[in-house]
Amino acid sequence: MKLAEKRRDGMGRMFALAAWVLAACGAMAETPDKFIRYVEATGQQAVDTGIVGRYGMRAEMQVEWMVVGGDTAFLDARGDDGTADNNTRIMFCHNGGWEPIGMGYGTFQYGKSGTATCKWETDRIYSMTTDFTVTNNTEVWCQSWVDGYQVWNEVKSGLIDTGYNLYVFACNLHGDTMYMSKSRCYWLKIWQDDALVRDLRPCRARRSARWARSAASSRSRAARRSSFGSFLI
Repeated sequence: MKLAEKRRDGMGRMFALAAWVLAACGAMAETPDKFIRYVEATGQQAVDTGIVGRYGMRAEMQVEWMVVGGDTAFLDARGDDGTADNNTRIMFCHNGGWEPIGMGYGTFQYGKSGTATCKWETDRIYSMTTDFTVTNNTEVWCQSWVDGYQVWNEVKSGLIDTGYNLYVFACNLHGDTMYMSKSRCYWLKIWQDDALVRDLRPCRARRSARWARSAASSRSRAARRSSFGSFLI
């Protein structure tokens, strides 16, 4: 198992991305057995955050790419079906085909340092923030930082709402699980309209039916996702 703690006992283990919804009561839904350093996706898993990708959001994450050079996602949602570009992308963190740092609001955007395109590397842990702040009723200020360096700064027109939940380790493409990545999640936080709605930390989950529930993707039955944030490896 490619996790922070490797087991040699041959027994299957259950691990999870624990999700805390910061509701008015402030209560946590589940208590994990133990927090671990990261959860690694092998390219066949996805986690449904339960949060629709749209304008007015911000995500902060610590991510490591195990493989670069493919068109893969870490935290994305798209309202289009992939057959035509109707500008419905909400992409917080993406690996864009030939290693470039990627994100997008409406359309895809390469991370830039001056005129040079920034690229992901393996064997490196990145801290990334992407912010889609609404500046008025018709415009969104799109910004991204990687390890403290700003790689995107643009004002775009239109309030985009994909209508689909953001997936971790993949892109929710019009309800299908696509662009699954080989990557590690160390932690992830999502804000919506300045309210923290997800605080995800890798953990070993309690053994219960609730955590074990998952749904196979219509495109790939190997993809596992759950509205509770459970993730089985």
